[in-house]
Amino acid sequence: MRYPDLLGQWRRRGFRPNFNPIGIIGGGGAGSSGVPVAVGVAAAPVAPAPVAGGGGAPAGGGGGGSFAAASTAPGQQRSQANVFNLLQWLFPSSDFADFEKGPQNTANGQPGDATPWGWGVVPLPALGATATLLTWTVPKGRDGKITALGIDFVAQGGAAFVQGSLPAQLTFALLADNTAFPDFGSFNYLPGSVTSPSPVAGLIIKEGQVISLTVTNNAIGGIVVTTQTLAARIQGYYWNKNRSPHLGTQ
Repeated sequence: MRYPDLLGQWRRRGFRPNFNPIGIIGGGGAGSSGVPVAVGVAAAPVAPAPVAGGGGAPAGGGGGGSFAAASTAPGQQRSQANVFNLLQWLFPSSDFADFEKGPQNTANGQPGDATPWGWGVVPLPALGATATLLTWTVPKGRDGKITALGIDFVAQGGAAFVQGSLPAQLTFALLADNTAFPDFGSFNYLPGSVTSPSPVAGLIIKEGQVISLTVTNNAIGGIVVTTQTLAARIQGYYWNKNRSPHLGTQ
């Protein structure tokens, strides 16, 4: 039955249940146990749930059972905070290290020191010959991922490289221990440039592997050598190899 109160607001006679979840869990007393409470009668106050790690019973209303929030161990907190450490082949882990392989005036101990050319820059090889644009060894204790690749062909007044010509003029290969990465064993185009490398889906590299980028001036359809040079740049990052999934031989 509805009736107007002194302020003209409509009220409903009868009872209403007060299902307080704290009272249900704690099995407490008045106002917190799920017992119906008459309209207009205030329920006993219910204290907030204890903070993580607390084990006491809720105050107020005479809660009879203990109610403690689940606590999180420090190790679990760290695991949750660093969830991407489990997906380092998709996202850099907390201990990642970038690598940047590209043209330099000196090779800093890398192959190329004995030539007048900087590491990452080579003259166009002779017809039918192959030259190594970049090569390095994945550091000990690290696995990683190649994320971008760029190659420049600089004619410098000589014959230019025409992408899409038949037969192909140049053939490039990206290798790990002399084994080509899938789809990168024999390609005839420039994937991006040195200043703007093209992103790749992600090529996984393993500790101790020798990574190489080579160019072959094809014997049939190749470019007559005069003043041309090529340059390359490879980007990516390393992570601690102990984070890598153990999938057996890859």
